[in-house]
Amino acid sequence: MSLLGAALRRDVLRLAVPQMALALLLLLAGALLAFLAWSDRNRQRVLLSEAKGEITALETERAELEQTLEVLATDIDLFRRLEKAGFVGSGDRLGWTEALLRVHQRLGLPEIGFELAPQIALEPAAVDPALADAGALPEAPYGPLAHDLRVQLAGVHEGEVLALLDGLAAEGVGFFRPQSCQFLREADAAGIRVDCTLRWITYQPRPPEADEAVEADAP
Repeated sequence: MSLLGAALRRDVLRLAVPQMALALLLLLAGALLAFLAWSDRNRQRVLLSEAKGEITALETERAELEQTLEVLATDIDLFRRLEKAGFVGSGDRLGWTEALLRVHQRLGLPEIGFELAPQIALEPAAVDPALADAGALPEAPYGPLAHDLRVQLAGVHEGEVLALLDGLAAEGVGFFRPQSCQFLREADAAGIRVDCTLRWITYQPRPPEADEAVEADAP
């Protein structure tokens, strides 16, 4: 190889090295940009997937909340109807006796005697043994309560007794049922003597402060 050829080759190589370095740098920059673009797309896919998951969870939670609200609305409506009908609360004891007297007067029955006993809890509240002998005042009854109204009539017929009960039920003053009835026929009197106990059932909810106190005492 001549000296001239060798010199030309050196010149070509000297000129080609910067171009090759630039090409390599551009290639690396392109690869880096491609990696960054891929990484960004992958991150966007992850974020999109997470967003879809959150949206699905929110939609599920919203559906459950709507279902809960529907149940609450139904329960509230039922509670209000029972409250209006006289089932919820301590009971309209005066209203029951007044309704009994109205029906009695309307039917023109003989003199009536009645006695309304104190209310009793159908589910007695549990008493802490440590406080049983402390002389504390009993807690106000909550839950289902029974109110017994004893009714006494003399000189009536069975049909008149049934009419009295039907008329009292038609008054719509709560929910009651005949708890017990005795029919006695007296030889020296017209008709029969009746001694019946009518039981009204009501439900007294616990006050919110009582539930809050129970939750506060819970471990």
